[in-house]
Amino acid sequence: MRLLIPLSDLNRYPLLDFVRVLFPLFSGAPWIPALAHAQRPFANLDELQGSLSEVIASAEAGTKELLIQQQLDPLALSMTLPRAERTAALALANEEKHLLKKMQFEYHRKFGFPLVVSIAAEMRDNLFFVLRTRLENTREQEITNALDEIDKLTRFRLREMVSERG
Repeated sequence: MRLLIPLSDLNRYPLLDFVRVLFPLFSGAPWIPALAHAQRPFANLDELQGSLSEVIASAEAGTKELLIQQQLDPLALSMTLPRAERTAALALANEEKHLLKKMQFEYHRKFGFPLVVSIAAEMRDNLFFVLRTRLENTREQEITNALDEIDKLTRFRLREMVSERG
C-alpha cells in the first residue's frame, strides 16, 4: 500500500520537491507541476487538479501535442497506472487485448500520436465502441479527446498519490 502525501505537506514543498512528487502524473512533462506550483496553496484536490488542467489548457498547440506523444500505452500495466485502470486492463481477454493493440496501431497511423484512453472511465463492454467511434474523428477532435483523457487520468492518479487530510 502506498503512503499518500497530505495536501498540506505538498503545499509547503519547494518547487523541485513539488515537481518530483507530481512528475509521474504527466509521463515526463515536469513543466506542468512546475507552473502549477506558483498557484499554491491549494485548498483541496479539486483546486490542485484545476490548476494542473489550466496549465495544460494554456499551453501552445505544439506543447499539447508533445504531451499527448508522451503518454503511456493504456495496456502498459505498470505501477504508475491507477488501480482501477490496472484492474480494467487485466480483465480484458487475450483476443480483446489483441484487438485493442490493433486499434491503437490504426489510431496512431491515422492521427500521428498514441491513443490516450482512461480504461477505468469506460465500461469494458463499451470500450471498443468508444474506440471505433474515436477512429472516425478528425485529428483536431482527437487532440481535444486525448487532452480530456489526460485530465481524467490525472484526476485518478492524483487521488492515489495525495490525500486532502493530513
